[in-house]
Amino acid sequence: MCIRAGWARYPGAFWRVIEHHRVKTLFTAPTAFRAIKKEDPNGERLERHDLSRFEYLFLAGERLDPDTHHWATNLLHVPVIDQWWQTEPQPSTTPAILDEIGEALQDHHLPA
Repeated sequence: MCIRAGWARYPGAFWRVIEHHRVKTLFTAPTAFRAIKKEDPNGERLERHDLSRFEYLFLAGERLDPDTHHWATNLLHVPVIDQWWQTEPQPSTTPAILDEIGEALQDHHLPA
């Protein structure tokens, strides 16, 4: 697993990390790919990197517009999945801790 926090400083940063760490699946925000598309619309920086092990792109945390979806799909030749989930919990969110069969654990049964 490769975790990279922070903004890509230049359009080729994602490609460099994917190549160097042989990343198979990437989760990031659509905003990151819109920024890459704006700076490198023809994917010229991608051509410098070997992404042969890269298999899936999940764009998450906000709406994935159709133009960015098509651009990424055509550029990367991998499935681009719109994983539209909320990245920050809302005030009404109450997490549940489940046991191995999926039953919610009560506070006094939580593992240490």
